[in-house]
Amino acid sequence: MRRIVLTVMVMALLASATIAHAASPVKVTIPFDFVVQGHVMPAGAYTIRNTNIYDPNAVQFDGGLGGKIANTIAGPLDLGQVGEKLIFENTGENRVLKSLVTPSGTFSFANVVVKSAKRERAVSAAGAGN
Repeated sequence: MRRIVLTVMVMALLASATIAHAASPVKVTIPFDFVVQGHVMPAGAYTIRNTNIYDPNAVQFDGGLGGKIANTIAGPLDLGQVGEKLIFENTGENRVLKSLVTPSGTFSFANVVVKSAKRERAVSAAGAGN
């Protein structure tokens, strides 16, 4: 019985440490426009943080004062790869964020098909005169 209680306590401690670490914001500067789960984001400085203590996969990309904000849900945390980096896929029209590697693990983002940011600007500019 004592062994079971100790095991449960250790597991709870590890889970709370992972959630607390996931809540620590990550600050990055991305020098190009990119897409994260369907949100076209401009190049710039971002703070990436967990937005829900009960859901460690709720992630927000915050562009700061006057910057764009995107709220998204990442795939389950993969503990196999740790560090600090962003992994993008170049689709030809866009750079799509595939993974966010943090010290506590890797978050994966679904590939959502999005119109090119350039096409969206061209369509909105063409539609403005009509």
